[in-house]
Amino acid sequence: MEKLYSNYPLKEHNSFGVDALAQYFYEFSETKEIEKFAKEKLKDYNTFKILGSGNNILLKGDIKGVIIKPTGKKIDIISKTDDDITIRAEAGIDWDWLVDYTIKQKWYGLENLSLIPGSVGAAPVQNIGAYGVEVEQFIESVEVISLQTSKIYDIEHENCNFGYRYSIFKTPENRDLLILSVKFKLLLKPRPNLSYKALSDSFNNIEEANPDKIREKVIEIRNSKLPDPKIIGNAGSFFKNPVVSKAVASQLIEQHPNIPNWNAPDNQTKFSAAWFIEQCGLKGHISKSGAGTYKHQPLVLVNHGKASGSDIWNFAQKVIAEVKNKFGIELEPEVNIW
Repeated sequence: MEKLYSNYPLKEHNSFGVDALAQYFYEFSETKEIEKFAKEKLKDYNTFKILGSGNNILLKGDIKGVIIKPTGKKIDIISKTDDDITIRAEAGIDWDWLVDYTIKQKWYGLENLSLIPGSVGAAPVQNIGAYGVEVEQFIESVEVISLQTSKIYDIEHENCNFGYRYSIFKTPENRDLLILSVKFKLLLKPRPNLSYKALSDSFNNIEEANPDKIREKVIEIRNSKLPDPKIIGNAGSFFKNPVVSKAVASQLIEQHPNIPNWNAPDNQTKFSAAWFIEQCGLKGHISKSGAGTYKHQPLVLVNHGKASGSDIWNFAQKVIAEVKNKFGIELEPEVNIW
């Protein structure tokens, strides 16, 4: 079923809980509906934005044009072998619901990605990841519609250009691509991934680490570090962990021997954005507007109830400026700024 609204309130559609209005808001559940809308009606609007569950956006103000939101929630089995199963999940499905569902069906691989807020359609865009796993490891292809041409087609994994919190869906030239569904290739036999230290430390031995237990531990760890958006407005990690050259990394490690760091692709080094923010004395900081950092995890910017989107963005810029001034590192938002 499709619906079109005007002057639509977005407070319930963004996890920061900021007040904003969409000039127009269109939601659909069937592919034929968005296909017709793109062909016949989209040209009537000056601009458009695609919305998932609103867990990775910051609204700086009202949104002109039309917001398009897929709500389809069907799951289909595409194929099955002795070792794996390929399923197709529509974009409107809640991500954590899918993780829970697949484990209950004894389809494995996504358990480390438990409790990540958002929708299935948003997962490939950010290439969501946590606790040693990135979603691209289990994506076979992504079904999209071009809102410019109304053409529907699949983009195979190798053409999605997945990287750290990155995919082709984040590039300006592909902003017209709306994800309709995602094909996942999941395991029929558990293969625990305990590469993340906090997770591996939760188990006495690998035999204990079945998918149900891994999901349970991941949820426990996430709840201990991250605030519930229903209680404190937030979008999870606001900044990406910075990745720098080995030369820059060597200087930072020499100056700060205890700085957390990890090897990254292309002979680079990844550092903890949370560490930089905490070293600037901003952990648990709350500005007069109500925007601030979470007391248990400075990487998470929070809205304590009354901050506007602009207030939160101004605070984010303060964090960026202080980290750059102290360490010469410029943090980049992981959250999409609208």
